[in-house]
Amino acid sequence: GVELPDRIVGLTGSSYPTMDPNGNVLETEYGLSQYKDYQTITLQEMPERAPMGQLPRSIELIMENELCDKLKPGDRCRVVGTHRALASAGPGGQGSTSGVFKTVVL
Repeated sequence: GVELPDRIVGLTGSSYPTMDPNGNVLETEYGLSQYKDYQTITLQEMPERAPMGQLPRSIELIMENELCDKLKPGDRCRVVGTHRALASAGPGGQGSTSGVFKTVVL
């Protein structure tokens, strides 16, 4: 089989937009941007709680606003949220059949 790239509907990419959905050209107005503080961390299962003979599992989290810069590598923390799989859209709006889903913590 052919593996299809995952596409998540509703999330923006990291590219700079040049046109709106109607095809109108966008112009940059410097000095009016609002920036959001964020930090990406990798949360790893505690090694002593990992199943015997297996590597600890991990998940990537994005911390925003006042949660940024609160943790440093090696810190132990507790995260409260909902771990959820995102459905990916394949070509023509069809769902992915690979059985692998992108997950997020909400």
